Amino acid sequence: MRAELGPPMDKDYLILKRASTSRSSGEWNDDDFDVLADGVVVGRIMDVDTGLRLS
Repeated sequence: MRAELGPPMDKDYLILKRASTSRSSGEWNDDDFDVLADGVVVGRIMDVDTGLRLS
């Protein structure tokens, strides 16, 4: 049984969609995603090469 940590939350979902399918501008890479809430883009997730090396 799950312990209740607070009041139940309404279910708000975020959807990840490949940028290549949601942006026709061509301004995307294979590892870019748009974040949608209720069909509206609310953010983006992308891999950025900073050139930093961890040793």
